[in-house]
Amino acid sequence: MLRPTLKNIILFWILKYVGFFIFILVYFNVLGIFTPTFIGMDGSELVIVSLLISFGVYFYSIFIGVLLLCLPLYYAFHVRSRGLKFFLLFVILQLEFTYMSWLFSGEDFRFSAVNELISLIFILLLFYKDLTVKSADKEIT
Repeated sequence: MLRPTLKNIILFWILKYVGFFIFILVYFNVLGIFTPTFIGMDGSELVIVSLLISFGVYFYSIFIGVLLLCLPLYYAFHVRSRGLKFFLLFVILQLEFTYMSWLFSGEDFRFSAVNELISLIFILLLFYKDLTVKSADKEIT
């Protein structure tokens, strides 16, 4: 269990997106879909272009997540009221769902929903102790 410091929140976003993109790679591999086809490219060029697109989306997602949602998540963990803490976490996850849906999903919201599920799993794995500790006993850092 980690304490919700700014460094650990950034680590959370990076690990969460690693888990999310591993899920996407497994999902597309199981379906036999790797990338959209580009007309006039052979297999090696297609793999290189698709890897560049994948890494671009990956770093863009992490950059947006860390830039927009890292500080609100940090302050949400340091709120004394447990009800307000869970409400703020819900709002932050909904904001992430909105920008993931708006930027990357188009009309299919399954990946955004899976991203939120992975977010909840990583929040519970990394910060479970902070969510269960009585808020009155904890100091704001």
